[in-house]
Amino acid sequence: MFDVIRLNLQNPISYGVAPVTLDSLVRDIHSRENGFEALFLYRVEQGSDDFRIHAEKGALGHLKRGAEKSDELLVLGEGTYLFRQLPLPEGEADLRRLYLPLSTLGGQNFFYVRIVKESELEAVMQILLPC
Repeated sequence: MFDVIRLNLQNPISYGVAPVTLDSLVRDIHSRENGFEALFLYRVEQGSDDFRIHAEKGALGHLKRGAEKSDELLVLGEGTYLFRQLPLPEGEADLRRLYLPLSTLGGQNFFYVRIVKESELEAVMQILLPC
């Protein structure tokens, strides 16, 4: 089994929308500063016997500086989320497989992927499903 944590977010976290993909970020995450964050919004399309996920928006931020400059923000709003932290994937192709065990837990047709560079050697992915 895997660990899923219930996260109660008290304050929203804003990220500046940018032309970034999960694949491009995974390739260059280690060139970013420690504390760097990115947030991606994915939509889930449920079929009769399968599902697909589609990237809607990507956004960049930084723990120390706040959202990157942008005309549009992607906000991880206050509220309750089911949360799972994983090692950084190879790319977006792995995301469907990593989301699959969580797909029955959320009641929404979307989820967030948050990437955090914690140190020079470690970056992690967090999957967040609104409750």
